Amino acid sequence: DVLDLTLSLMTPTNYSRLNKTISFREAITPQIAELIPGKNAVRVLFDKVPNATEYYVTYSTDDNKVYESYKTITNRIDVDSLADGKTYEFKLYAINDKGASQPSASAKAIVNQSALPPIIWDGFITDNKLVIGYSSDFDDGNYTIQYGTSKTKLNKEFVSNVRGMVS
Repeated sequence: DVLDLTLSLMTPTNYSRLNKTISFREAITPQIAELIPGKNAVRVLFDKVPNATEYYVTYSTDDNKVYESYKTITNRIDVDSLADGKTYEFKLYAINDKGASQPSASAKAIVNQSALPPIIWDGFITDNKLVIGYSSDFDDGNYTIQYGTSKTKLNKEFVSNVRGMVS
């Protein structure tokens, strides 16, 4: 099935003057891949769906008051200002020009005292050096990077206080 149609208005010099996507149906329902609880926050990870332009989550506690997160174009949403020790229920939505999708299956997480891990934006090898780009915060301490010959054998460690990128 065709999900959408994208139109582009181009100049003779191949400059794009207008791009418009017209969806034929509401966004496909996305699924939550993982919830990572942290200190007063939960990170919601998910896989993008083909006909969505934005994503958001709704979340609630046992008081049944429903809150809505910010909208994003990435494959994660960090929900902060949560109460420590409380259980939150999350539902994920995708949005396109026809509206919001049906909610994903709900997932629950208990907020704890652990810091959320940094987000790895990119990793590559250049000049025989591993380069890792990641999110950082001014208040962060040292970053510990574990590496090795496979996912199951991370037997080497590197500690750095550099924010944003290491090599």
